[in-house]
Amino acid sequence: GALAWRRDAGGGRRVAGTGSTIMLGVKPSVFLLMVNGQIESADFPEFDELYCKYSYVYGHDWAPTTGLEEGISQITSKSKDCNQGFVWNFPMEITFKSTNPFGCKYVSKLLLLNKTACILSYLLSHYVKQ
Repeated sequence: GALAWRRDAGGGRRVAGTGSTIMLGVKPSVFLLMVNGQIESADFPEFDELYCKYSYVYGHDWAPTTGLEEGISQITSKSKDCNQGFVWNFPMEITFKSTNPFGCKYVSKLLLLNKTACILSYLLSHYVKQ
């Protein structure tokens, strides 16, 4: 059959002749979760150069809307001062949207690696709404 657009009582549009309803212009309620911060520094005196890698793991109820889902920092060298620390000041920022705060979760993971990509340390950060 031919398809025709017509308005239904709810203000949306319906495709006539297909047996299905498509609501256009009607947006479901969503909430946004913005995550931001930075990887500042680390102390590993036994190494000369390090870099960081991060990513987010999330459930099917989450959808990233802005920002990067994963990233990798520059390689940094040990500082020349007495602390001999590593400094990145590497920004991380992402925004997720979801329609249901219950049962949704995301995990951010951060890996600290040396030049040969050996994992030296890791951090997992969880957000769970029950």
